[in-house]
Amino acid sequence: MKIRKFWLFIYLLSLLNNNSLQQSCVNTWEADLANPNLNLCPVLTASGEECSFPFTFNKIEYRSCQINNGNTDKIPQCYTSSRVWSNCILPTNAVITRVTTRKSGSTSTNTVSLNGGTLIWIIGRRFAMNTFSFAPTNTTSNEVYLTTDTKSYNCEIHTDKVTTTQVTCYAPAVPAGSYLVKVKVNGELIPIYQYENINNAYVIASDSNTPKINSIVPMSGVPGTLLTINGDFKTACYTRDEDGCSDDSGARISRIYFGGQICNLIDPNTNTLYQALSQYSLKCKLEGSEINVFNSSILISEQYGRSLTSRDAYLISPDEKFYNFRTYP
Repeated sequence: MKIRKFWLFIYLLSLLNNNSLQQSCVNTWEADLANPNLNLCPVLTASGEECSFPFTFNKIEYRSCQINNGNTDKIPQCYTSSRVWSNCILPTNAVITRVTTRKSGSTSTNTVSLNGGTLIWIIGRRFAMNTFSFAPTNTTSNEVYLTTDTKSYNCEIHTDKVTTTQVTCYAPAVPAGSYLVKVKVNGELIPIYQYENINNAYVIASDSNTPKINSIVPMSGVPGTLLTINGDFKTACYTRDEDGCSDDSGARISRIYFGGQICNLIDPNTNTLYQALSQYSLKCKLEGSEINVFNSSILISEQYGRSLTSRDAYLISPDEKFYNFRTYP
């Protein structure tokens, strides 16, 4: 009886150890593949076989599925035990090709404003088709994040331009630095090995790329006051119809806001600018009739985004609110 109990104990212990080993494996799409000591979980393929990790291709050893093995659709594939390529069965087979901050731009055009508002274009394959919904879910859409080793910032999806081969989002305000763009498709993060070239998936936030507002004259007035704004807007274009502004991917002044009110560059009576526009100075007329204090913001298209306002352009209201312009009756 004691011998039987002993062997039963050994059997149960072996089952426990096997189960523990199975549970301790890490999925390739969640693993730090630079760590050679990880126990990787098996990956099934469309052929019914498992990936034969590690495998060697073009004299390089791989521990994950690959997209740069010559298949034109860039579907993640691996060598199987029978030494043939087969499509990997993964949580997502979406691929990131490159990231840019200008329509049809190259990977070298990848700067964003420190104050956010820059439209980021992510080019790839097999993204989800984001559609408008009052209750969007992460299982039927794309999510984009600007990431460092320690931080992650949500990038608001611009659904109008999303297709299965591109995702667009508005960059948030971030500190100066370099950010790797990461994407979730239907709730699943695209792993690093499904980037065609990881070096082409970064954006850089910098002060030199950020539009500036240095002063506003006057800083108070009745609703409809004509205002002069000085700074560095990165462009002197506001429409494609002007000379030198016809480039479809060139930057232009999209909107000028004071709080929720628009400041208009065009005199509606003459259909001309209130003042000849330059990169460093403009005149606009505040629309609306609200009596309040306001903060200004200029939105520049393409790689520039939302402006930052100089500290010298702020006043403090009696109730201790910072503002750039105040209206009175």
